[in-house]
Amino acid sequence: MPVAEELPEKRCPRCGQRDRTTFSTCRYCGANYSTYESERRVYQKQYAGGQGVFLSFYSPAFYLEVGKWWTGVGYLYLCSLLFVVSLVYAIKFQVVDLPKLERSCKEIYGVLSAQMPKVTIDNGHLSIDKTSPYTIRVPIQSSVLPGKTVTIIFDTRDQVPFTSQSDDVILVTADNIYRGKRNFTPRGFERIDNFVVDRSDIKRMWDSLSSFFPWSAAALFSVNFLGTFIVCVFQSVVYASIGRSFSDRKMNFATLVRLSSVAMTPAIILQLILRLASIFVPFWGIVSIFIVLAYLYFAVVSSSES
Repeated sequence: MPVAEELPEKRCPRCGQRDRTTFSTCRYCGANYSTYESERRVYQKQYAGGQGVFLSFYSPAFYLEVGKWWTGVGYLYLCSLLFVVSLVYAIKFQVVDLPKLERSCKEIYGVLSAQMPKVTIDNGHLSIDKTSPYTIRVPIQSSVLPGKTVTIIFDTRDQVPFTSQSDDVILVTADNIYRGKRNFTPRGFERIDNFVVDRSDIKRMWDSLSSFFPWSAAALFSVNFLGTFIVCVFQSVVYASIGRSFSDRKMNFATLVRLSSVAMTPAIILQLILRLASIFVPFWGIVSIFIVLAYLYFAVVSSSES
């Protein structure tokens, strides 16, 4: 019978301890070696499915597996994670945000379709078919500005003074648009030769907008998924470049990119939770960078051969 020193060395898939033994379980933590199965098969059986998302928060064994056994740069994992996260955002928008947006748009359309004058711009000069000044009050309902009303004043008389400092007041004169907002530059009509808008145009715009509502969640999902994936791919390369400063010299750049892709998981999940709970964290972008760098350091240390 061979002595223990002649047996092949095995690494525990859970705690990472090395040992030379004929036993099927680790003597340090009790994990099952499955009697001479390779470490990779044991690990894949133990942590199959989507457990990696949860293990990325605390498990050094998971990062050991990512660094040692995974291939490529981890973009398939990152793509799958962002697909699920973007799908959750789209479902929330479809169920919670879209009905509120539709109600707000319908209310605005109702006001404009009933009160909007016929506006004509001819050679940079605006005129309306109502007696000036003419006022429209448009209610704006949103989670950020509940119950806000925007007042639009059409006044085509000569030399109309505008003294309001409120963001809720917009003055439209014969030559310019003014808004009671700091650093707001008046917008002139001198570049417009011929333009006409009336209530029939408002109705056509509403019909086009309302036809888009059923597809808005799918459009949001596509834009969010593709946009965040491109950004995260770029960030993974940047994080991997930073990770070189505290990684083992034997660790190649592809492994660092792979660890960076997985180390972004906690920050992505935390951001998802904050958005679903409507919790605002100041400077979250900077905070998330430090979270990813901390987990990247944890991943590099966990996957180190030493």
